[in-house]
Amino acid sequence: MATPHVAGLIAYLICLEGNVSPAEMSDKLKNLSLKGVLTGIRQLISLYYVQFTLIRIIFQLQVL
Repeated sequence: MATPHVAGLIAYLICLEGNVSPAEMSDKLKNLSLKGVLTGIRQLISLYYVQFTLIRIIFQLQVL
């Protein structure tokens, strides 16, 4: 779901600074980005997977 946000940012940057090559735009986006802001994502995904699996098992037991 990040694609519309990235595309909007690229359009905004093109309006502000003019069009550049895809490689230059990629470098510009990387330079503008914040590093180290999101942490613990892998653990969170693992937790959601475990919860989803437990919900599926409980649902299957109720159906039987």
